[in-house]
Amino acid sequence: MNQRQVGSFLSDNLEKTKVEQLLTTKLNIPPTRPQLVFRSRLIARLNEGLNRKLTLISAPAGYGKTTLVVEWLRQRDQPFAWLTLDGGDNDLVRFLDYLVASWQKVYPNIGQTAQAILEAPQAAATEQVFTCLINEIAEKPLFFVLDDYHVIEESTIHEALTYLLDHMPLQLHLVITTRADPPLPIPRLRGRGQLCELHAEDLRFALDEVEDFLTKVMGLVLYRKQIIALERHTEGWITGLQMAALSMQGRENVSEFIQAFTGSHRYILDYLTEEVLNQQKKEIEAFLLHTSILDRLTGPLCDMVTQQANSHSILVALESANLFLVPLDEERRWYRYHHLFADTLQSRLRASDPDLFKKLHQRAAAWFEKQGLFEYAIRHAAVGGWLETAADLVESNAISMLGRGELFALMTLIELLEALMDERPWLSIYKSWGLALSGQLDQAERWRQRAEAVIGAKKVKPSRHMLGHIAAIEFYCASYRGKMDTAVAYAQKALELLPENKGLVRGIVTTAMGYSLRFVGEYAQAEAALEVARRAAREAGNRYLELRSLSTLSALAFDQCRLHRSRDLAREALQQATLPSGQMLPSAGWALVGLGLIHYEWNDLEVADEHTRKAMALGPKWGDPFDLVHMFLLMADIRIALGDIAGAQQSFERGEAVIRSYAVSPGLVDWVQAARARYWLKQGDLEAAVRWALYSGISANDEISLFRTNQYRTRARVYLATEQYEEALELLMGLQEQVEAAGRTRSLLQTLVLRSLAHQTLNDTPQALNALKRALKLSQTGGFIRIFVDEGRPLARLLRIALRENINPDYIGQLLACFSEPTTTKVTGEYALVELLSERELEVLRLIAAGLSNQEIAQELVIAVSTVKSHINHIYGKLEVKSRTQAVALGQALGLL
Repeated sequence: MNQRQVGSFLSDNLEKTKVEQLLTTKLNIPPTRPQLVFRSRLIARLNEGLNRKLTLISAPAGYGKTTLVVEWLRQRDQPFAWLTLDGGDNDLVRFLDYLVASWQKVYPNIGQTAQAILEAPQAAATEQVFTCLINEIAEKPLFFVLDDYHVIEESTIHEALTYLLDHMPLQLHLVITTRADPPLPIPRLRGRGQLCELHAEDLRFALDEVEDFLTKVMGLVLYRKQIIALERHTEGWITGLQMAALSMQGRENVSEFIQAFTGSHRYILDYLTEEVLNQQKKEIEAFLLHTSILDRLTGPLCDMVTQQANSHSILVALESANLFLVPLDEERRWYRYHHLFADTLQSRLRASDPDLFKKLHQRAAAWFEKQGLFEYAIRHAAVGGWLETAADLVESNAISMLGRGELFALMTLIELLEALMDERPWLSIYKSWGLALSGQLDQAERWRQRAEAVIGAKKVKPSRHMLGHIAAIEFYCASYRGKMDTAVAYAQKALELLPENKGLVRGIVTTAMGYSLRFVGEYAQAEAALEVARRAAREAGNRYLELRSLSTLSALAFDQCRLHRSRDLAREALQQATLPSGQMLPSAGWALVGLGLIHYEWNDLEVADEHTRKAMALGPKWGDPFDLVHMFLLMADIRIALGDIAGAQQSFERGEAVIRSYAVSPGLVDWVQAARARYWLKQGDLEAAVRWALYSGISANDEISLFRTNQYRTRARVYLATEQYEEALELLMGLQEQVEAAGRTRSLLQTLVLRSLAHQTLNDTPQALNALKRALKLSQTGGFIRIFVDEGRPLARLLRIALRENINPDYIGQLLACFSEPTTTKVTGEYALVELLSERELEVLRLIAAGLSNQEIAQELVIAVSTVKSHINHIYGKLEVKSRTQAVALGQALGLL
């Protein structure tokens, strides 16, 4: 594909994803009733646990967990954030969206970085949002309440909360209410004294609390023995007491009712619900049954479901009557039923009129669809038997959900439509996308194959759009596994098939295709694809894809030895990834690693170290294993160059930890192991390097693969170290042929440098100089330094020979000035080394050889005479001479003049 073709395929290839509106009622603390039983003993327990990380209130339904926390918070003059959870929050991205929103209700200015991360079209990493939020909230006091945490089943959310608990600052206190202990590190927190916990036995009403509740809150007139009997029958269970009180209101024979009040909690709930319902008017009973299908109730929604126009007034009346209705906002517009009460109502409705049960869900689906709340619409449509409608809604909203990173929410909705999977391949395709983007490649392949099976059985005639998605999934999985040759073919097929207005998928494919084309040496096509992706991403406001495109373009320029162009692109990417506050998005790590590598090649080690350290600080937030390994190996090179062997060792260990922790491609493992082997050679551990060479299976007779160029060069170094010079040269000549044909300029440069050393070991100086001369020509424009200096003393000797032959003397002088390793000071032959003179010192030495005095040298160089004397003293010290005559003679012998 040429640039023009790529442009025609990819114009307008991205679309802005619409951010779904959050339900603000989930962020509101539930209002309390005017009359409550003040639970002083429990408030005291909670206050005692304020210096601990977590307050856990775990008990079955109906024990007053939420009411207790609300009462406690009302007693304290401290800022708090509230989040009421429901089953729809079993998606990491959705959960994080609501978490950030709840914190911003207290501190509106925090969370900008976290929100930018959540808006990226890739699944958010667990740690990155919390790291940003923890840093911003570190000095701000906050109580954070997660109400009804038992609805959370997604393991990634549990892992996220564990990360928060491990790293939360002292000013932050987490409160969780739940029906069962969550899968968090509860034993560890308990053992360290970091947990305050209340359970059912703590929450049960004591006798005096039972009396206060029944007489003061519920308004009953009871004898002491009747109160004791109710306390005994209910075991202090608050909801049981409430239901008993509702059933007793208006009864003449209260003692008989209390005497019959026995049995398990579930039996009591069923029994009392019947008692309560039987005492309601028919229209109220019908309203309760019909609206029980709703997780949240508001007047217009209930009007739609019940086909009446007075729902809001009924909701207000039900709240006043204490009929298990919980207000969700101060305005009394949104409510929910007690969960067990709703379950019982729904069971009764299904048993009495299953057709009506489905019809009510259908009405709810229609209302939510009209409001643009498609996830709720899909759920109700599926339960109501409108599977085709639900499937239509999934298919029309799947791309937007993928773009927002709501992968698990999408897959959960698709699971409701299992019965349609063999008729509607789009459902399997979108589930495959969700699995692929969340890293579950094997399952993604199975669901893609299921879609293909439906197409193969001729149940559905596939469109080009559908086939394009299938090819895009194949591309993504192959690319992630490192099968670049196969991946590129799939990418090209996908782009040929996908319509130009299908922006998000084309954007993912296009950016990743440019990334993949880079690795197979198709630089012109890669650059064309990335430039189109970059422009389209900017027009669509998709920052994530724009940064990815810019960073990959920078890496592409680096591969082609255009270091200044690479630096400019990396700087632009870094600017795009930096918020007005100065805080960097995690994706800034791509640009920082690129800048670190560029400055390393320029031998600007301090700047390289600074950029790479910043990238490493962001690394855990974005978590791509390839990028993590890249930064750790770069840092190892920097530490070696600075003489910090312990730091280099630590960087290697961190890189190896990444490949143990992630499902990485074999190529990434090989890359790390080859880098380790080169490090062993530098440290003189030839035995370890030879073990790697044998394990690698690489030999001089191999058919060269462009994906293993680093390994081949390291194998050549082992050949040289073990005096197998002919094998080293054979391997390098084959590698040079392949990388040159592929247009991989930097890889060619690296290979030429090694080849020059191989020729020199065979005493073939003319061929060594030819290879070196070409390497110098390729590298000079970009200003490469470390690519030569890292080869150490053998290359310094060869550079001196080239300098004597007047090969690029200015550039070689600059390179020689950067060799800082210890050298001999005795002339033992034409390849002897000295501590290298700087460029300025070489100029002074040449002027001394020309017969100029100190004053004349100062005038020639426009410097002070004292500075000239200082340079001469440095020259004498480095050459270990005592006079001008000795300095000139030795300089001539070493080829410096």
